[in-house]
Amino acid sequence: QARVRAGEISPVVDWLTQLLEIHPNYIDARYEFAVALIARGALPAAVGQLKAVTQARPDDGEAWFNLGVAYAKLGMNIEAVVAFESVPEGDANAANARQYAGELRRALSP
Repeated sequence: QARVRAGEISPVVDWLTQLLEIHPNYIDARYEFAVALIARGALPAAVGQLKAVTQARPDDGEAWFNLGVAYAKLGMNIEAVVAFESVPEGDANAANARQYAGELRRALSP
């Protein structure tokens, strides 16, 4: 994540792509790959990776939160609300997730 924050996205994506070819069930790598894809702007690919992470780890609040962010950036607000509401209570991201879900729900209301 430090390299992604520093803007060195392409080498990270390339390395994680190779790693996941060898170890496709390495969920931590899949999550880091999704974060790098979000930073790169490859949102549909990030969504696919985050869906796999949340299936493998349904209590992973950070993955659900980032899935909500990716969906929201894609304009998929209903899916974003569902993802944000899936962040477990007590998770560090829970308060922000509930706030964003509420804002999206209000935006969806006629």
